[in-house]
Amino acid sequence: YDRAIAEAERAVTLEPGSAWPIFSHAVALTRAGRPEEAIPLFKKAIRLNPLGEANLYRNYALALQYTEQLEAAAASYRKAIELAPEYFWSHAHLAATYSMMGRDKEARAEAAEVMRINPSFSLEFFSKTTATKDQSQVEKTINAMRKAGLPTSSGIKTATVGIEVIPKDRSLTDKSGNATRKVKLPADSIALSATVGTEDIVLKLQETISCINSLSSQSFKDSNMKKALAN
Repeated sequence: YDRAIAEAERAVTLEPGSAWPIFSHAVALTRAGRPEEAIPLFKKAIRLNPLGEANLYRNYALALQYTEQLEAAAASYRKAIELAPEYFWSHAHLAATYSMMGRDKEARAEAAEVMRINPSFSLEFFSKTTATKDQSQVEKTINAMRKAGLPTSSGIKTATVGIEVIPKDRSLTDKSGNATRKVKLPADSIALSATVGTEDIVLKLQETISCINSLSSQSFKDSNMKKALAN
């Protein structure tokens, strides 16, 4: 944390009129447990770049949340969601903030949005990925998220992913339990098959990489090509 703060301060010195270094400095301070110092920096970054991205407003909201300025935090999370509606972290933290404010119905609605966007979200995942140093803040947020209805652990198993190249005029066999069906795929498409529990999910990547599209179906069968794709 100290190194992150030092590097951010150096960046601000090099570009004092730029919003991005100031934002980075504010984020480092927030995560290091110094949100009170971060808030004026977030405000300055927003003044310099009022059309900033969602992450600016989400991190500003986090500093406000950590200093118990919950109304302002909720407003900043809503701004982040307005800019990036499908970013689940903003919904998750807004759910926690609403829960802390006693606005349980709204908290549950935001929790439902989190699970719609990211069905594998869990409090366990949040705990493992958060960069916040102050564990009391982490626990407070987890408890609020739990109250909002977010699950402790994910019910979705880790996927086993494999890649197979489907030559022309072939179909991919998709097995779900005892049922078997044929999934028709376009010629020369690449299929990623992922197993989650007993279900096979087939995802198709069609004409996404021009160099792959230029190769023949026969060359796709080559084991060296499969190894290259796997890497």
